[in-house]
Amino acid sequence: VEKVNANAEEFNAGNTKKQEQNALIVEDMNKAMNAGLTNRETTKNDKLLDAQKQIESVDATKPEKATSKNALGQQFPEGVSQESFTQNDENGLMKAVITRRIVVINGEGNVYVRTQTLQSITYMKNNVPITEHTWNKETTGANLVKHY
Repeated sequence: VEKVNANAEEFNAGNTKKQEQNALIVEDMNKAMNAGLTNRETTKNDKLLDAQKQIESVDATKPEKATSKNALGQQFPEGVSQESFTQNDENGLMKAVITRRIVVINGEGNVYVRTQTLQSITYMKNNVPITEHTWNKETTGANLVKHY
């Protein structure tokens, strides 16, 4: 019985030493993990601060809209110039009437095109579709001198 008790005490003493060693290993691993987390958080905070500095350094003022005179403004007089022509199909039959107005205001010219076919009437400003209202408003204003 004494031998069994002695063996049990030795076994328990050995287990206690192993448990202490395991506890030290776990503690070291926890320290390493905490150090890694702290390092990642520091890196993340540094990146956020750098991003914030970059955002703050951006110039938030809107640039002034540059009004440059274009080639149309140099070729045509101030006001509205108009030309009309027809478009024929391969048989010589008229398939469309095209009216082009060049509006020059302060040296800047815009091209307005009205295309009338049997099926529809379309309006364009600088090759972008517009409404009939826009066509009338921007090409027949009272302040525009008509050159047609």
